[in-house]
Amino acid sequence: MVAGKSGKRPSLAELGPAWITAIATLLGSLVAVAGFFALRAAAPPASTAPAGSSARVTGSTPTRSVPVQPASPAAAPGSTLTQFNVDLPGGYGLTFGASPARPVRIDSGAELFLSWSNGFYTPDQHGMLATLDGSTPTYGDCVASTRFTSSVIFPKPGTVFCYLGHDLVVGIKVIKSLFGQYDTLSITVWQAPPR
Repeated sequence: MVAGKSGKRPSLAELGPAWITAIATLLGSLVAVAGFFALRAAAPPASTAPAGSSARVTGSTPTRSVPVQPASPAAAPGSTLTQFNVDLPGGYGLTFGASPARPVRIDSGAELFLSWSNGFYTPDQHGMLATLDGSTPTYGDCVASTRFTSSVIFPKPGTVFCYLGHDLVVGIKVIKSLFGQYDTLSITVWQAPPR
């Protein structure tokens, strides 16, 4: 035994708040990861929102999400291709094009540009996200932003970010968020500038 040590193990209260915070963070992370895998393993593939869900799309043009719509090659950079609001349930994603998108299950096998799962918005491998400070996303702000991020985590109503990819610029604003159920998003899709 070392001199000055009593041999008694410290109690949880003696470990201090740093250890308690570390343990709580570890447990929270494990629960989130387990929930993600449970959701992916338990849910059967489907291409539309489940019956009784609040997934809906409102916009000025007809809805269509499969097949993936390419950007309009004839449209000038910055041209608005579509604007719509959508209720996006957790475990679903969207594609973007000239028409409003409908939510599609993440595990459906469809190519999704933006996915929402466990509070995280993530882009596909061909796109990237950029965060904004403004109250409404604009084409100019989305193109100029260099605040790139691999995910937007637990956004609150009023959060504004952009998706850049597939020759599109997409402004996204979280209007309403009911965690564990769905987020209501306001989406504007513009033609991207030439590369």
